[in-house]
Amino acid sequence: MYLDRNQMLVVLNALPDPVFVLTESGLYAGLFGHADPNYYHDGHDLVGRSVQEMLPGRVADWIMAHIQQALRRNGLIKVEYPLSASQVKGLEEQAGPDGKIWFEGHVQPPPVGGGRTCRDLGGTERYRT
Repeated sequence: MYLDRNQMLVVLNALPDPVFVLTESGLYAGLFGHADPNYYHDGHDLVGRSVQEMLPGRVADWIMAHIQQALRRNGLIKVEYPLSASQVKGLEEQAGPDGKIWFEGHVQPPPVGGGRTCRDLGGTERYRT
């Protein structure tokens, strides 16, 4: 049995943790998973925007450096980082957890025909501060 496109989207969006798809230039190209506001804020408004536009300079630069590192290595890079809704433009007023949440992110260039992207700078919630 194979999943069709719609079935695959249902599965991806049912993932408990967020999966971000970011382009080489830092554009949020897609977001899947994390439907429960008890654990995460809804980041779907990030899609179509850039990390440089939506995050503070130091955070955006850090993300871009890891995207470039993963692309140079053409492999997986694991990172841990804290982030709060107050650091992400547009998330400040949305339902979700308070304070910083620590994440374990997996930055990896998936095989995509013709373009270069990285996936999953969301990852798994590690602990809250």
